[in-house]
Amino acid sequence: MPIVSHIFYLSYPRVDNYAFSKSFNVSQNDFEAVRQIDTKAAGADYIVLSHQIFSAAALQEYGFKKYYKTPAEEIFYYALPTGDIMYEYFQKMVYGRADRATMNAAMDLVGVKQAFLVLHDYWNSFATAAPQAKSSADEWWTVGNGKILIFKYKK
Repeated sequence: MPIVSHIFYLSYPRVDNYAFSKSFNVSQNDFEAVRQIDTKAAGADYIVLSHQIFSAAALQEYGFKKYYKTPAEEIFYYALPTGDIMYEYFQKMVYGRADRATMNAAMDLVGVKQAFLVLHDYWNSFATAAPQAKSSADEWWTVGNGKILIFKYKK
């Protein structure tokens, strides 16, 4: 029986002096940011380039709300799954250059006129990507006292 109780204890996430996990999960700020993006879109079609944990908040909030048909495939409006072309555009924006040309290419792929890039302050390329996105986006704002930055691009 002691082994079972140890396994049960170790199955819970911990933050203490003995073990610290840097795992990320969906937060209230993520849900708030998802709702703000949908409000800012004002009923028009859009895409969101973000990491998969943020996309999970959108799935929880709106389900599989929108897909765009392209000649090759149907593409979900959030960058999910991670093997999808939208996630590749997200990676280009955060690890390459967060510029209008990349975002325009993503919008052109699915035929929308607005897109959002979401960056979290814990993301490893935040310090580089955030200033680039600030200079290339049409507008930007923060959620959760600066923990999440949202950049809106329009065509």
